[in-house]
This record gives sequence, C-alpha cells and structure tokens, in this order.
Amino acid sequence: MEDKLSKLKDLSALLNSGVISQSEFESLKKEIINSKSNPSQEKDDEEIKNEYVSESQSAKKDIENEDERPLMNGSCNYLKGAMNVKQGTAYLTTKRFLFGKRSGMFQAVAGPILMHLAKGGNIIIDIEFTNLKSIEKKSHGFGSKYLFSTKDGKEFAIQWNRKQEQWLNSICEAAKRDISSLKVNRIGDLIEFK
Repeated sequence: MEDKLSKLKDLSALLNSGVISQSEFESLKKEIINSKSNPSQEKDDEEIKNEYVSESQSAKKDIENEDERPLMNGSCNYLKGAMNVKQGTAYLTTKRFLFGKRSGMFQAVAGPILMHLAKGGNIIIDIEFTNLKSIEKKSHGFGSKYLFSTKDGKEFAIQWNRKQEQWLNSICEAAKRDISSLKVNRIGDLIEFK
C-alpha cells in the first residue's frame, strides 16, 4: 500500500511540474492503482483507490466548466473553529476560490505525511470573486491565517502550507482579470476588493 501511495505522490509531482500531461497522469494513475498487491492489502488498496478517484473527480466536476479554468491548487487547512480544522486542497480558478476537504478515511489510511498526495474533493468553501470583500492576514499560533470575508457577511480562515504570497498575488490577479472594474487595495496585511 505504501509503495502505491509513494508512486501516486511522485506521479502527482510530475503532473504539477508539467513533466507529464493530464491524460498521461490519468493513464499512469490507473496502472498504479490497479497493480497487483499483497492479498492481505487488497481491501485497503480498494478503499484507497475509491477515496482517491472519487475525491479527484468530485473536485474536477466542481471546477471545470466552459467559462472557467483552473489556475492553481495546493494543500491547505480550513480553520473552522479553535478545535475544528479541516485539511484539504485550495483551488483557484479564473472565477473563484474553493476549498475541498480530504476524506477522513483516506487520512486514516494514508497517514499524516502521505495524505498530501490526494486532492480534497468535497468542496465546502466556494467564493466567487464577485462576492469577495477582503482577505486579511492574522496571527495564528506560530504562523498566520488568512481571513476571507465575503460581501454576504461570511468569513473563512485559511492556512496555506506554503507559497502564501504567491496565492495572494494569484487571487488578486485572477479577480482583476475576471472583473475588469474591480479595484484591489493592499494596505499592510489587508487586501480589499472593491
């Protein structure tokens, strides 16, 4: 099982770096998932396959449509409350910012290190740029969280695992391209979308 997870992680890295195409990725992923393993691991392998495939397809359906294309994705956390943290994947498209949580079953089987190879497929945050009011960086423990505020009064705290500044710049650029009249003001740790 760990061998398959390692291979899937390596394959995902090749896709993200542009070395292989999406169709090559899908073909190789099927080969890895369907490869024979130890009979005592068959149930675990089948569960991993189902979790990985269903989460990836679910997120893909939510993101891809004719007017919209994916720009970037990466591992992050949704800080729902002081004791309620959802691990998953942030997605940025040409129209919105989304967060998909990872399945608890996959995390239990894959463990804390290998779980990052699977994308969060259950979309629980969906913020269209037309509804985005601001993003504010706030201190959180030893790091920082980013508080997304919407025009309808909702707030979502996101904590990226890396490339925070790249995410913020990409969100600002995508929002400006989507809404030509949009003004983006950066004042210290606050970004306002007007």
